[in-house]
Amino acid sequence: MRVTVGICAFNEGKSLAKNLASVLPQLAPDDELVLVASGCTDNTVEVARSFAARDARVRLEVEAQRNGKAAALNKILATANGSFIVLTDADVVLERNALEKLLEPFKERDIGAVIGRTESLCRKSFWDGLQGFAWQSFNELRERQSRDGTLFALNGYLSAVRNGIVDRLPLDCLVEDWMLGWKIRERGYRVVFRSDAMVYVKAAQSLSDYLRQKVRVRVGQLQVHEQGMDLAYVRQPANLGWLFKSPYALPYLVLDVLAWGLAFFRHRTGTLKWEPVTSSKP
Repeated sequence: MRVTVGICAFNEGKSLAKNLASVLPQLAPDDELVLVASGCTDNTVEVARSFAARDARVRLEVEAQRNGKAAALNKILATANGSFIVLTDADVVLERNALEKLLEPFKERDIGAVIGRTESLCRKSFWDGLQGFAWQSFNELRERQSRDGTLFALNGYLSAVRNGIVDRLPLDCLVEDWMLGWKIRERGYRVVFRSDAMVYVKAAQSLSDYLRQKVRVRVGQLQVHEQGMDLAYVRQPANLGWLFKSPYALPYLVLDVLAWGLAFFRHRTGTLKWEPVTSSKP
């Protein structure tokens, strides 16, 4: 089983070393890591080159200008040599043995993708608690969808896909993980959740960054809706039980309604502009 790990990076110089240090020890000698550094203006490329100089498994692709994450993912999908492609972000930290657990379900030939479990990297601020509540809710929902066979949304922080199912994503898609999972399901493959394949993520630490993330994701979900997804998939009634489990439930709900309102407006008017979220970098 040869594996390609794909990472898209834009100005991730502060977090990239921690990410690579958590990923590379989990790879076999004949695996590879493809890192697409797109339009970086910080030291991302220098950090990546320092790892590539010490580890022949690291292949760095440098783009002079930023072409978007979908374009970078397309480059990874087109050039990956592995039978399975693990997609993760440059600003996350993988749990030890996460890749082994993530890849195990591919023994079943009808599985096209496996997603990991997101956990909070920190538990200090209000925003850590709020996003931690959301991730707990999503993890429970994805596990239930995995059991009943309705799961398709990949986890942008940690997912693995069977190479050759999808070779290209629309360049304008804003939630590449959902779009990729949707296309995998369209081709007749199953998507499953692996709760013990964990990835640690730092939450956005301000209202502006939190909403910037959420509005972008919601607009991307509306794009997948245009491909045929029922919007009820995003907010299933069975998940409403979480509203009674945490003091973060009410602020989360209020901000979610606000994010959806902004997303519908931005999507209809075509005025969403991609902006980086810097406060979520560890």
